[in-house]
Amino acid sequence: METNVNLIVKGPKDPGHLPHASLGKIILDSLRKHDQHKTCLVDGVTGVELSFGDVLEKTVKLATGLKLMGLKKNDTVAIVSENSVNYFIPLIACYYNGIIVTLLNPESTEYELKKYMMKSDVKMIFCSKMSVSKIMNLQKDWDSMKKLMLLDGSIEDNVMTLEMIYKLVDGDAEKFETEPVDPHTQTGLLMYSSGTSGLPKGVLLTHENLRITIFKSGPGYLDACDSDTMVYTLPCFHIVHVVPFFACFIYGSKLVVLPKFKPEQFLSNIEKYRANKMIIVPALVLFMVKSPLVPKYNLQSLKLIYTCSAPITQDLLSIFEKNIVGCRVRSMYGLTESAGALTMNPASSNYLDSVGKLTVGVDAKVLGVDGQLLGPDQVGELCFKGTNMTRGYANNEQATKEAIDDDEFFHTGDVGYYNQEGYFFVVDRIKDIIKFKGYQVSPTEVETVLLLNPEVREAGVVGIPDERAGEMISAFAVKMPKSQMTEKELFDFSSKFLSPYKLPKGGINFVDEIPKNAMGKIDRKKLKNLWHEANEIQKTKMDFVLRNI
Repeated sequence: METNVNLIVKGPKDPGHLPHASLGKIILDSLRKHDQHKTCLVDGVTGVELSFGDVLEKTVKLATGLKLMGLKKNDTVAIVSENSVNYFIPLIACYYNGIIVTLLNPESTEYELKKYMMKSDVKMIFCSKMSVSKIMNLQKDWDSMKKLMLLDGSIEDNVMTLEMIYKLVDGDAEKFETEPVDPHTQTGLLMYSSGTSGLPKGVLLTHENLRITIFKSGPGYLDACDSDTMVYTLPCFHIVHVVPFFACFIYGSKLVVLPKFKPEQFLSNIEKYRANKMIIVPALVLFMVKSPLVPKYNLQSLKLIYTCSAPITQDLLSIFEKNIVGCRVRSMYGLTESAGALTMNPASSNYLDSVGKLTVGVDAKVLGVDGQLLGPDQVGELCFKGTNMTRGYANNEQATKEAIDDDEFFHTGDVGYYNQEGYFFVVDRIKDIIKFKGYQVSPTEVETVLLLNPEVREAGVVGIPDERAGEMISAFAVKMPKSQMTEKELFDFSSKFLSPYKLPKGGINFVDEIPKNAMGKIDRKKLKNLWHEANEIQKTKMDFVLRNI
């Protein structure tokens, strides 16, 4: 099919404010330039602070220590931890040495962690005290995984810690040199994503992919600078949420880190440190609009907030901006496969419901149902290519080929359009991925776990609308003959294998069969209709009860 270049939308060209170098070199050079006594990271719970000088010294010592321990370029390490001021010390140290890093959810089950780590051939794991017991359990029957280091442990603990490395290793921050790597081909992050369908796949992100994403946290976009303070409560293992940390190290911003979202802790830190910019998810915007706690705190320091990971309504954004005067809220859109933002809505935009314009180095096209190129205001599948797009999935040539076409455009599975001014709008999605509170959940993965139960014959999973969560996970199962299994028993069974955010909290419905299409694939549209029908019946029963009380 001949390509009409006039229907390809192009973002701004890369102005080259950041050198085309390894991420390790960019960060090392940036850390050296900043005021070494200035606060870089703050623990929002304990108040512990790290200066730029502290981060420089610790990362160089750890990078030196990793070499002494035998880790080399292209090895893979995993970080399994909640947010902390220590989280990015191993990430930066690994980038200095050309080591690949995979970021995993600390709430993952042992079953999930082992699966991801075996796929990645992990040589070493950095973890927090919260996740160390699960990791040590895995070590008992996994001989190849021998190296473990605690991020938040003390030197007295019975396992290797960061503090031990700092005391035992000499590292000269002025003379230290990063490992030479080709930023265009060297993998920096290996992130797990479900892509447009199927089980989680390893997304390969190069140093150059990440470099351009970091640029987008600087001039013209988030505009991070050395006078900024951001409060951060979103999980670091999500690609979009890595950006504020990089902005901190590159552009000199201060970052206040919270391990998890706790309403009063979140609000009090915004007030205490006078945060002016943040990246949050729509659920937090909803909280800041509806929570009775919000008026008790002075949040007027906030000037710019970007929201991501799920759709957000124009009405909600308007209410937020009325409540917190002077703060603009704008949406952005991206994927794990794009190393972050593909589009960002500028603060000057009048289109509150738009996810913005294309970011630096990104091209886009919209395809109709027959694969034809569409123009402005025509709805179709959104496809992108550019400097920040992944080169593919690890050890999965078939999935890579299915996602990236011959013109190097990545097919997102999301449905949307752009207007005459180049603003993009996401209106729906054709992919099956369920978005629960900003998390992406593969229904196939949940179905696979449900089918591990010997009393389940078939299973199907869909997302159902929910105001607070975006979507709730709802499961349908066909029981084996004579099975007396209850919904609670199957739910409890799945909780042994799945993280809390992957559990079918939208209910488990027992049915006689799972609807399928002519190709034998689960018909998720029919499953959603079944849920709606069951929900309407339940409402009718409740109305009858209430009328007759």
